[in-house]
Amino acid sequence: MKGFLTSYAGMFEPRPGDVPGTDSIEIPLIQRDYAQGRPSAWVGEIRADFLEVLLDAVAGGEPVGLDFVYGKIEGSTFHPLDGQQRLTTLFLLHWYFASAAGELRPDAAWTRFSYATRASARLFCQRLALNRYLGTRPCRPRGLSIRRGTCTCGEPTRPSRRCSS
Repeated sequence: MKGFLTSYAGMFEPRPGDVPGTDSIEIPLIQRDYAQGRPSAWVGEIRADFLEVLLDAVAGGEPVGLDFVYGKIEGSTFHPLDGQQRLTTLFLLHWYFASAAGELRPDAAWTRFSYATRASARLFCQRLALNRYLGTRPCRPRGLSIRRGTCTCGEPTRPSRRCSS
């Protein structure tokens, strides 16, 4: 089957021709743990760079190509062989933005994301899709800069700092 360009949400839309439909994504057992959340300075730098690029795209900048994701479709479930980290990041960003906008719908197609690796990871994804973000509001940087921005409250932004306003 030939590949095609799509977005995370677009993966769940009907496709013309012989392209099989995807109703859900399940990260298979062979995948490693989600690395973007590791607490090291090196990973923190990678995460900040990645978020800079994504925030720019969300704010109306150039679209971001996240390279290819490939795997197999069994039934209507996509099992990625490469791209697990990117798909997980996109799932979490969709959840965060839908939640922050008051548009979180547990029946939305993009919420059908799961892990086969551990029952706790599977349950986390299911429960996350059912619950909106209730924590403190993160700073919204002016100019959408994670590292060098200024929050709407006037304080310098840092990836871990929460807005007091």
